[in-house]
Amino acid sequence: MKMKTKILAKQPFVRGMSTSQLEVLMEDAMFDEFPANEVIFKEGAPANWFYLVLSGEVALESPSRRANNGRNPIQMQTLGAGEVLGWSWLYPPYSWQFTARTLTPVRAIFFYGSRLRERCEEDHELGYELMRRTAETAVKRLQVTRQRLLDLEADVWGSKVEPKPAPAPVIETRIKKPAKRKPNGRKRLVREARQRTPRKTIPN
Repeated sequence: MKMKTKILAKQPFVRGMSTSQLEVLMEDAMFDEFPANEVIFKEGAPANWFYLVLSGEVALESPSRRANNGRNPIQMQTLGAGEVLGWSWLYPPYSWQFTARTLTPVRAIFFYGSRLRERCEEDHELGYELMRRTAETAVKRLQVTRQRLLDLEADVWGSKVEPKPAPAPVIETRIKKPAKRKPNGRKRLVREARQRTPRKTIPN
């Protein structure tokens, strides 16, 4: 299916570019479709193309992060209609920084990034426009990624906080006063005898 200039011009990523610049982009552009849960590109693989998403959702994941004991990658962010998928094609070392996987069926416009790099060397105005727009996209993605990592770190540290031990139960104890010991028999008799014997008075 041949792409029309007005279809491409509606995309936010290229909005405001001149007609001649859009025609250069259209030379190697084509429509592409993906079913749900399909990997479009993998982290670390050569980045020689990019997409403009027309419909559907794509998740950017990082399989290098250890999540769920390595069973599942971490989803860093989700892209939807009107967003550009892939910016690593324009900057060395030209390798993907994330893995892109479709969450729903996706329809997109495909561009050959390697050929566009050659055209940017010939047309510096085109190169400036693509680099400026791609840099803005990269900065926004990095900010989202930074916040996502901070949230993940907070979740990890929060799960490691040990619960405070419950206070020990208070056991009330009554201190019994020691019982008064009665004097033994001999001391008791002496005391009673003293009490009964009248004191002698000494005459003056």
